[in-house]
Amino acid sequence: MAPIQSEQFHQDEIRIKRISFEDHPPMDFQAGFGMFFDLPTGFHRKPFEGFGVDPRIRYIISAFDEVKGAAGLTICNDDEISIDGDEIRLPEHIYHDVRLDINRAHDAAVKFANGEKLSYLRNRLLPSVVPDFEPDDFERSALDLKDMVWSALAKRGTPRSRNSNTAAAVRTVIRQVDKIAKDDPVQLFELSEKIELVSLQVLIEDMSKELLKRRKEGFWQEYFVQNPFVLKMLFGLPVIIYTDQASVGGMGLKRSGEKYADYLLEAGMLGNLGIVEIKTTETPLLTKDPYRAPTLYGPSTDLSGGVNQLLDQKLRLIKGIAAKKEEDDQPHIQAWSVPCILIIGRLPETHDLKRSFEIYRGSQRDVLVVTFDELLAKLKGLHEFLSTKPDEPEEDLSDQFADLL
Repeated sequence: MAPIQSEQFHQDEIRIKRISFEDHPPMDFQAGFGMFFDLPTGFHRKPFEGFGVDPRIRYIISAFDEVKGAAGLTICNDDEISIDGDEIRLPEHIYHDVRLDINRAHDAAVKFANGEKLSYLRNRLLPSVVPDFEPDDFERSALDLKDMVWSALAKRGTPRSRNSNTAAAVRTVIRQVDKIAKDDPVQLFELSEKIELVSLQVLIEDMSKELLKRRKEGFWQEYFVQNPFVLKMLFGLPVIIYTDQASVGGMGLKRSGEKYADYLLEAGMLGNLGIVEIKTTETPLLTKDPYRAPTLYGPSTDLSGGVNQLLDQKLRLIKGIAAKKEEDDQPHIQAWSVPCILIIGRLPETHDLKRSFEIYRGSQRDVLVVTFDELLAKLKGLHEFLSTKPDEPEEDLSDQFADLL
């Protein structure tokens, strides 16, 4: 079928002079209703009202004005956008996709503008007539509008975190933090303390949920990279994560056998390195059957193997530290006394299993074995400690009333 053509008005202002529609039914006449075209949504259908493009989607047409030599646009059933001579071929499914996107962006911008106008009018008109009126303290910026429009285009929905008054307040504090520190350091300290407590609580809740899932080792490795504070709690000294998936040595002349640790950390201020190895929450700690019936169980292959793995990594790191310092240009790092930590499994449930695990763990002088439960318990203990305010000392009134005695 020959394409139906729709001539655009103001042809001297745009490059696209015509719009065509392939594979659409011909014009139909119905008594009492007039003639109709079955055109895609966004185009005027009634010929006596003028062919054309809905103003909300005119930017789809305007976007092609940058294509040199293009004079026509054909809405077709192709798979991809293409150009044939002076005709741009736009698949109908792509047209509808972008049409819905820009409509969402338009609606988001209108909603944003209406909200700002309402806030302005409330602040301007109501204080004189509404007792105890509380005006809107924060006005959203152009950045908020841009973020809202882009979120609509990307189909992410309204970015509530950026477009609320709370978010505006946070950004205001960030911009004024130096001034607040100078003018009111006590308030800034209290705010920082509350933020740390809330952040710690969020981390506790998140880790509690993740412990219930059967996560793989790679997940936990990335999780601790994103939340390094969890690992830092395991050391009694200030800790800096030096690197993850660190090479500790072992490569032979045939370029094979290289050993990698999950994490290398600088423990303390002297550059001494520590090694942390991660398993999973599902990794068994003990054998299924007792080693000496009925109460004594041996370490699982994963537990004993993980301990040996760390000891091997420690040995290779000590032997190769000089080369590592040279290769990485880090002369300050040392391997004088390398602490090793293995994070593995969940705490056993029965008395005999707990006893067997603790006997084995306590016998390891060079490797500290910690379960995921215990990591979470450390976080909870720290949160409880920080949340508990010390009791106020009772005021000694004896001196104040000494002259009355």
